[in-house]
Amino acid sequence: MTKLLKYQPVVGKNISLTDQTMCRTWTTTDPIMLNQHDPNILIRICRLSICHSDRRVMQGGKDNTLEQKLILGHEAGGFVVDPGPYQNELEPGAKVVLLPHVTCQDNCKYCQNLKQNLCPHMRHLGFHLNGTMSDLIAVPRQCVFPVDDEFPMNALPLVEPLACVLRSLHRLEIKQVMRTLLEDRRLTDTLFTIYGGGPMGCLAALAVKRLWPDLNVKIIEPNDRRRNIIEQSNIPCEVVPQLEKNRQNQISFVATSSLNASIEAVRSASNNGYVILFSGINLYELNPPNKAEQILGESLEEVHRKELSVMEANALGKRVHLVGSSGYNFDDVHKSSIELHRHYEYYNKVQNVEIAGLSSYFAYYKISSKNHRFNIPAIEALMAPNGIDDQLFGPIIAETLKVLIHS
Repeated sequence: MTKLLKYQPVVGKNISLTDQTMCRTWTTTDPIMLNQHDPNILIRICRLSICHSDRRVMQGGKDNTLEQKLILGHEAGGFVVDPGPYQNELEPGAKVVLLPHVTCQDNCKYCQNLKQNLCPHMRHLGFHLNGTMSDLIAVPRQCVFPVDDEFPMNALPLVEPLACVLRSLHRLEIKQVMRTLLEDRRLTDTLFTIYGGGPMGCLAALAVKRLWPDLNVKIIEPNDRRRNIIEQSNIPCEVVPQLEKNRQNQISFVATSSLNASIEAVRSASNNGYVILFSGINLYELNPPNKAEQILGESLEEVHRKELSVMEANALGKRVHLVGSSGYNFDDVHKSSIELHRHYEYYNKVQNVEIAGLSSYFAYYKISSKNHRFNIPAIEALMAPNGIDDQLFGPIIAETLKVLIHS
């Protein structure tokens, strides 16, 4: 059962321009205390997207502290309107990606060691601070990543999610894993199994197939509509509703917040196999009736959240490598921007839906023969908290991978 919202998410402007000099009169504050009245850089949002994490915020599945209206969203890009105190680094009109992490920067051991994604003081655009589903947004410097003028506009909201995917794949060190499996004489066809055919699972499949084409990539997705869309989108992988009986995975990638999927990935791992715990588990699923599953779920969530690398025994007593990955750091963003600059035409197939403006009632599907007109703004319909399980909009959301919104 969906939890009551702590606050009502809204879409609109998250600042008020009452001072004609804009950012130049505003002072920099501790980013941990940042709010919409203490901005550093003013950005006009031109492209944005929807992440399932936005729905989890509305479900109460994220650690949110506000009891008021909050603008959602954290995948976006646009142009600098006013660089504030950073006019030596950024010019008005510069094309930028918006990054959602707001950390302490150098006051904790993680930030000091270039592991900003693990900062214990982190706040997040769209979760704790007003987000990107707006015309204008004011953010600290660490949230602004400049790109070249030639960088594809529509690729801007893909930089952050792909950065998270690339981080997880490089943490696994796939080449070394494949060598290990070969030495173990068990590798005839290395299966890379992705649990969850949502946008992040599809993005991970595309990245794996481009970077490691020798891997046999398979997506497990129980929803019929979503499986059909993945196949029609020519995402280079096999898509099945469930893992074949007695099938063992050498490498698994959990791209869903389902506790059952995480447990299944561990239980189906081959001896000395690897499981990437990419997605956090829904908080309301971490208290199942089965005490053993609760303990395992909490353990898996800790591996993900703290980016641990541990060895555990699965249900069959086999040794399993658990590799946690959480968010991104600036190196990952840099790698992602290069990858998308060079290969956006390869990755853009995951953007199968477009909305022409925040207030538009239409969603345009590139593959589905039927575009949709809603009785509410399309962005709100496609952000229905229950996602593919929503009674009214679920079937349409199931046909939606990444939404590209023109602001």
